[in-house]
Amino acid sequence: MTAPVHDLVINGISLWIPGAWKVVDPTPLTDDESRGTDVTVPGRAGDIARTKVRAAIRRQLQLYVFGANDADGVAHGNVQDGFLANKLYLRANLLAHNVGTVAATYTAGSSTATGDVQVLQLVTAAYDLTQHTAVGAIDVKCFDGGLS
Repeated sequence: MTAPVHDLVINGISLWIPGAWKVVDPTPLTDDESRGTDVTVPGRAGDIARTKVRAAIRRQLQLYVFGANDADGVAHGNVQDGFLANKLYLRANLLAHNVGTVAATYTAGSSTATGDVQVLQLVTAAYDLTQHTAVGAIDVKCFDGGLS
């Protein structure tokens, strides 16, 4: 596995640990959405500009979970046991009902975006029994319009 061109860290946990797990593309967490609209007044040309506020966003990111290594990059003795241990580790240390709202940092090259997030769900879409690898998603809610 090659070194990431980006790294997403949630609650102090990098989501690119070779042999343990990886989030493929965290860039949707930097989307900026706002709430509010301008006001249209009948009989008047144009609109009256109103202040917009940054809205919370919710994104699903593709997540791979492997069983070869643990969170520290140390090899598991058994890949099947390692897969389950990694999945349970992510649940215990990321899910909002366990840890609440936590800090997130996304680094791409020399640029960094930060913000508060909640990980709402870890979803396993497909499991490869021969490779002990799961493909799924991590459901993340970002406050204040995404990471910035």
